[in-house]
Amino acid sequence: MLPMIFFDRLIISLPFLVTILSKARLTDQNVISEVTIMFDMDRWQEIWITITRNKMRSILTAFGVFWGIFMLIVMRGREVDYKRG
Repeated sequence: MLPMIFFDRLIISLPFLVTILSKARLTDQNVISEVTIMFDMDRWQEIWITITRNKMRSILTAFGVFWGIFMLIVMRGREVDYKRG
């Protein structure tokens, strides 16, 4: 599991932060511009086009994520039951 840094409800993975800071040379304006690039409309359009072109892969990926989260919740719930006796 990757280490996470919490900035008042914003969760940033450590490798992502290191990449931004190494590119930005630790100046505030560059960090802000690197983060806004992530929310560029062109990137979201490219993501949407990729998802719509590969529908079966997108559905299987979504199902896999759902199944993984569901199984994690079930296993954690069973763990609590076993600890109670």
